[in-house]
Amino acid sequence: MEYKGLAVGNTIKSLRIKKNVFVFELAYRAKISQSHVYQLEEGSNKMSIDLLYRLMDALDTDANTILGIKEKDEVSVDERLKELNPKIKETLTELFLKTIDGVEK
Repeated sequence: MEYKGLAVGNTIKSLRIKKNVFVFELAYRAKISQSHVYQLEEGSNKMSIDLLYRLMDALDTDANTILGIKEKDEVSVDERLKELNPKIKETLTELFLKTIDGVEK
């Protein structure tokens, strides 16, 4: 297995934003500098196991989520959508778009 820094960094950033955590808050919680957080999010810095655990605590998540590791039998939503017959896919797409339009207003 290869460490994919940019993908991990994007996940960390997404989790941080989703949980409304500012960079300085994540840095404080994980006991690292703000520049270290930016480097992780940019994928330019790898993390130690110790830091992974601190990020798990700081972001209230698990290692698999941070590292982008799927369960072996877990199938992504995109993969499952590809398996649908075209008519059902079209119907679900229309429903999704109507839902999104309703939320945006």
